[in-house]
Amino acid sequence: MKIAYFNANLKVGQAGVTRIVYKMIEGVLELNHQVMAITAILPEPSQQIIPMHKVPSVVLPLQKAFRIAVPGYQSFTEILKKFQPGYCLHITFKEVITHQLLLALRDVPQTKL
Repeated sequence: MKIAYFNANLKVGQAGVTRIVYKMIEGVLELNHQVMAITAILPEPSQQIIPMHKVPSVVLPLQKAFRIAVPGYQSFTEILKKFQPGYCLHITFKEVITHQLLLALRDVPQTKL
C-alpha cells in the first residue's frame, strides 16, 4: 500500500499532532508500506525517515515557530501523480494545505482521502 501524509508541520517534537503523525508513519513502515509526506516544515535531514517534500509557506505572525502553506497545489500535484498513493492522510485543523490536497486529488483519481 502507498500512503501520502499531509501535515503543515513535520519538525520532530514541535507539536502534538506531529508526534502522532510520526507514530503512524512508523507503524505503516513496520508493515512494509510505502510512505511519503508533504509539509510546510521539514525536519532536519537526519530525521527524515521517509521521502518528504516541502511546499511553499509563510511564517505565522503570532507563532514564529510555525508556518502555513500558501495556496498552490501545483507545487505537489506532480509528486502525487508519480507516487500514485492509494490513500492520502491529512491530520490538522482548517489548514490551507487541505484545500490544496483536495484540488490535487482531482488529478490522482484512484486515491482515497
